[in-house]
Amino acid sequence: MQQDPDGYYARLGVAPTATPAAILAAWRRQARRLHPDVPVTGSTQAFVALKAAYDVLSDPAQRRAYDRRAAAAVPRGWPATAPPFSARASDASAPFAPAPDGMTSDGMTPDGMRPGTAAPAPGTDLRFFLWIGFLVASAAGAGWLMLAISRGPTASLGTADPPPAATAEAAGAPSSHLPRARPAGRPNHYVLPGLGAAWVWRPDPHSGGHMRPMAELPAFAPVEVRGLDPASGRMEIRLAGGATGFVSGARLAAGDAAAAHLAMCADRAGPPPASGEVLARGGTGSAWMTLRNSNVEPVVVKLRNPRGQVVASVFLSPGAHVVLRGLPPGPWITDFAVGEFWSRACRIFAAGERAQRFRRAVGSGSVVDLPPDLPPPAMPVDIPDSQFARP
Repeated sequence: MQQDPDGYYARLGVAPTATPAAILAAWRRQARRLHPDVPVTGSTQAFVALKAAYDVLSDPAQRRAYDRRAAAAVPRGWPATAPPFSARASDASAPFAPAPDGMTSDGMTPDGMRPGTAAPAPGTDLRFFLWIGFLVASAAGAGWLMLAISRGPTASLGTADPPPAATAEAAGAPSSHLPRARPAGRPNHYVLPGLGAAWVWRPDPHSGGHMRPMAELPAFAPVEVRGLDPASGRMEIRLAGGATGFVSGARLAAGDAAAAHLAMCADRAGPPPASGEVLARGGTGSAWMTLRNSNVEPVVVKLRNPRGQVVASVFLSPGAHVVLRGLPPGPWITDFAVGEFWSRACRIFAAGERAQRFRRAVGSGSVVDLPPDLPPPAMPVDIPDSQFARP
């Protein structure tokens, strides 16, 4: 089954099982890079294609229709419908034109059936046998595939290297028996999630140089792509020790190690927080403060003790305010970040994050406005996302 017939999920860099929030975050991340007004990376053609994919996948009805079309896709090489019979087996040489209501036959009623029976639609018999043959062939192929997998990566996979769409990897078959590959070089792509680990193919000298899966890469692993093998659709990647391998192009998305990390954060974000939800606590007391968010985007505030440890972290929706009580004694170092799509796994916004820190510590009873209305010398300073993410 082809899960992405028009490549919409691949354009956004998400799996077919991605949540609507993950699709939105992926769209915003890619749009910032591909918009025609962006120097170097901007591309009108790529942006239009990205927008077409997002328009379908962001609309629940269109996405369901797209997924149903993918699920109903017939394997390549099979006709969409079987042709109707055009002659009788008992008299194939005689001219014959099927009647509008079915075939005719000696001893039968004009509709081609014995009295009291229903007439089949044209081509029903042939379609029935074609589907039976297809199911039998699929069952046999699945049995052969499981046998090949059970024998390990050196088991015979045929006399020719199969195309990526025909491999067990594309069907999500388990590959835990393969060793972990060690990428090298400067990452410019990463492994997409959704189909398990990605197989790394290499020529097998014991089988005439045919490609075989020799290792695997986990989802979101950053790799350096060196080129494309047009014959197989696989991309050549750099491995440790000067070696190279090949990974299906459908399993990779363009992006460096930072993009891979953000994609992982979006995929593992968990449910979105409620406004005023306390995300973390590192102590209690009688201190309190008021937070007010006038941004058009959500904000997360982290209060830290003098050692830099988080004593409280809280999420605020746009336009919300909260009185945070039960805090340990201050003053506190106050960090905050504005962005889209908060990731519980990474403790950062997975898209569009800007993290800052107030220049001065804040004490109990303070009212903190975000964005702050302060004179320029007292305005917060930017801090790295990694520094904001620290617990």
